[in-house]
Amino acid sequence: MPKIIDNIEQKIYENALSLFAAKGYNQVSMKNVAEASGIAVGTLYNYYSNK
Repeated sequence: MPKIIDNIEQKIYENALSLFAAKGYNQVSMKNVAEASGIAVGTLYNYYSNK
């Protein structure tokens, strides 16, 4: 069974790619990625220090 952390990281990755494809890399903020992933911005920074 996959770890919950792995699932969260996968969700972040997939949502970020989707946003980048739709809006372009420069138009997507960490806040956008966090919101799309259903997590707080602070939680996102625990996984990735920057875009």
